[in-house]
Amino acid sequence: MPLLFLFVNQFLFSQEPGKVTLDNTAAFPIYSTIIKDSFIIQIAFPDNFRNSEKKYPAIYILDSNRTFGMAKDIVDWLSFGTEIPETVVVGISYQQDWWQKRSRDYTPTTGKMNNWGEWPMAGGADNFIRFIETELNPIIESRYKIDRDNQTIVGLSFGGLFANYVLFSKPELFDNYLMINPALIWNDRFIFGIGEDFKSKVQDSKIKVFTAVGMLDEVRIIEPWKEMNEMIKSQFPANVLWISKAYENQTHLSLLPAALTDGLKILLNGG
Repeated sequence: MPLLFLFVNQFLFSQEPGKVTLDNTAAFPIYSTIIKDSFIIQIAFPDNFRNSEKKYPAIYILDSNRTFGMAKDIVDWLSFGTEIPETVVVGISYQQDWWQKRSRDYTPTTGKMNNWGEWPMAGGADNFIRFIETELNPIIESRYKIDRDNQTIVGLSFGGLFANYVLFSKPELFDNYLMINPALIWNDRFIFGIGEDFKSKVQDSKIKVFTAVGMLDEVRIIEPWKEMNEMIKSQFPANVLWISKAYENQTHLSLLPAALTDGLKILLNGG
């Protein structure tokens, strides 16, 4: 038996290795005339998606070059346990230069100070909002059975800054906002200044927000996050759900799966 086992394994490992693929997924390129760049859109479907006539919530996740597989698995696992409804995941990824292009699309201004490196492309968040609203969303909603009244955006770090910027500048674009370790210090806390008239923009909305920080992150992430929550407590409209959570043992990156799990369970189940 040991010799047979060794022979079989030697045979198997001598074959050309294949690739691992994710079931119930699709991907397609899209060129943005607004940004003048191409993206790869990654889609993950529930098991029964193609045989069902119902419409599904959609989660738009940023940094999909690194986060898509994890987000799909978390959504699948939570759905399997009936902890969240079956949901479509929409990942926005880059064909190349992910690290710099995310700074282009997720930051609302050029940076007045050096935040975590040099970002020569920064300041394109308004164009990225227009891309999502006028170019990407219509394609997603025309191709797939999406519930237009249950759409979530998820962002980490610069992505969390972008989600907060959308919330304050065009809150109707999404129904749920999940902001993880948002880089609110960007451009000397620029984001705080545009939140002043937010209340008037959401008087009749039912927006839900989950924002999280890891207490093992840098002070320049933690302190602005605390300040944002204090500002919200003092002036936030009662009709908008705002839930914040600090995680004692999580870092800037390790927080993502934990906060994504908790946030989706809250946002997709009515708060």
